Amino acid sequence: MKILKNIISLTLCTSLLCMTQFSFRNNISFAETQQYFGDVNSDGSLTADDSLMILQFVTSSADFSDEQKKIADSDNDGNVTSADALEVLRCVVGLSEPKIYESGSQNDSLSTENIYNAMIAFKEKYPEGTTWTNDNFYSWKGGIFDGGYGCAGFAFMLSDAAFGSLPARQYYSVSPDIKVGDILRINNNSHSVIVLEVNDTGVVIAEGNYSGTVHWGRKLTWSAINSSLDYVITRYPE
Repeated sequence: MKILKNIISLTLCTSLLCMTQFSFRNNISFAETQQYFGDVNSDGSLTADDSLMILQFVTSSADFSDEQKKIADSDNDGNVTSADALEVLRCVVGLSEPKIYESGSQNDSLSTENIYNAMIAFKEKYPEGTTWTNDNFYSWKGGIFDGGYGCAGFAFMLSDAAFGSLPARQYYSVSPDIKVGDILRINNNSHSVIVLEVNDTGVVIAEGNYSGTVHWGRKLTWSAINSSLDYVITRYPE
């Protein structure tokens, strides 16, 4: 199964490499002070060349330094695979948003700022009031569930943007354990929301299928969460 997935990823990478020749977003240039996941040649741009270098590493045709391996892990699952090359190409053609890389620990990409930025970037594509109902389905990378309709699908989509292919785990939590990017299942297991901000009084959330639309910025107090919470889904490593 793992071999089959790699073959599929390599095939998709090849297809997208061809697509980038015609894409209006053929490379992404960054500010000099920032580096993004996937920019393995550190030239300040995310291009098909970066994807090709990752594929060369995966097929043992090139060597990476330890730092390059961290930068190459575009989907943040702890491994460098053809899926990372595919994620770079998705960014190049505008299907994914690049994630900021900060030199340091392996989980720098899981900073509150990076998680928030990855999610809030979707507000441009799905602004307040965009129709989102139970007719909308999203296939999820987090495991536990194959995907979700309506509110769950919207939360899963933002979760993937923030956490890539990191596996999810489900638990019941008291308020202080909830983090930015966590998914809350509330209201007698009838509604899913994703956490954008955490503060002293509660959380700020994003949600789909809120009266049939996308809604950004609703606030839930800790009291409201504790009285309505069914479970939490998190993708932060234990």
